[in-house]
Amino acid sequence: HEARYAQAAADIESFLKLQQQAVGGQPEVLRVLGKNADGSWNYGFSPDGPTWGASLPREVLTAWGVDSAALLSFGESARTHVIWEGQEVTGYDFIPTDGRELGEELIAAEFTGHRVIALAHHGRADAAAALHAELAKLTISRNGTSGLPYATRPGAETGLGLKWKTPEGADTISTAATGWFILGALGVNPFDVASAAGPVARWR
Repeated sequence: HEARYAQAAADIESFLKLQQQAVGGQPEVLRVLGKNADGSWNYGFSPDGPTWGASLPREVLTAWGVDSAALLSFGESARTHVIWEGQEVTGYDFIPTDGRELGEELIAAEFTGHRVIALAHHGRADAAAALHAELAKLTISRNGTSGLPYATRPGAETGLGLKWKTPEGADTISTAATGWFILGALGVNPFDVASAAGPVARWR
């Protein structure tokens, strides 16, 4: 079984490496994966991939020839604001905001949770804490259980193709979104090898 796990690890590394090279220093890859030839967005390329990459150890990205700061900047293209339960909330969409029509904006809670980890990893503790506080505004309760929704608009197109829509029901709690929210609260970066030995330096 060790060979199978080693191959799985190599496949994951190859996937991460290709995505990170796409926006972190090799624009010719970005043109293939993330943009059409005319410069318009190809929404099959999601901003969360580079955000994961921005959370990887700097030495790994350096070895790949990738600029960590460029990865973090790429995710800003999906920053958005919505009204949720009567209050304004800032977070991140599944796709760059120029792909949404006015009134169709949404926050992807899981993707926003990724962003909290990335900001903390880059030493931007205040920004990470502020974004985590924004996520907390999305807390919902169902049958005595509290958590976060997958997104702020139920049954909406994510924009990533494959007819992938957000779950139906405004009170549907997402394991993924809630899990990333908890990791942010604990200050744990699952993409950092140091996290294997326990929580990294907390930002709170």
